[in-house]
Amino acid sequence: MNSFCKDIDILKYEPMLFGELYIAGQVVAKGENGILAGTAFTAAGADFAAAGVDAGYVIYIENQSGSVCGAYEIVSVDGQDELTISVLRKDSTSLPIPPGNSEDLAYRIVTYQPQIQEVSQVLAGKFGLRPAVPNAQYSADDIFDSPMLTTAATLSAITAILATLLKSGNDDDMRQKYLFYASLAAKATERCVVCIDAGNDEIIELVVHGGSVRLARD
Repeated sequence: MNSFCKDIDILKYEPMLFGELYIAGQVVAKGENGILAGTAFTAAGADFAAAGVDAGYVIYIENQSGSVCGAYEIVSVDGQDELTISVLRKDSTSLPIPPGNSEDLAYRIVTYQPQIQEVSQVLAGKFGLRPAVPNAQYSADDIFDSPMLTTAATLSAITAILATLLKSGNDDDMRQKYLFYASLAAKATERCVVCIDAGNDEIIELVVHGGSVRLARD
């Protein structure tokens, strides 16, 4: 089943989840020998493909002077130790935006795919779709492009991440943030309008709104 959002969608809301606050057990790659030249990032000895890094992941980089520091979008994996990265873009069709030039960069790639996949499964179930509902007529992969669903999945994933981080300590600010995102996620899910295009022909077979099903075409 396709996930309903990506790490870069989380980055749009909470860059800190890739910077000063992250789940250590979900770091898939890190090092201290990164080189940034425009949008090209290289790290000798890294194997990004083997680590499962993909477009839509997020890399956090910083140098000792602080002239380069932040979380950036991974646009593509170009080789074993090569990435194209960008300042977060408006959309995936825009040209990559160079973060700068620097050497001796510490880097870290953490992914929230486990949380994203979990909330995608839950949302698929809410809208009555396979594989969450095994005998359903339609699959989550039949969903026509749905920005509203992406938003609901992103907010739900952030809620799940914050819940995990809360288990490691009692932080009142984080608890308030968790409750805030939980409320946003619930409201976003109820506002969702999911269109099913099983034939991939831009003809909508089914419309699902907030968990209630309405047929659009026989």
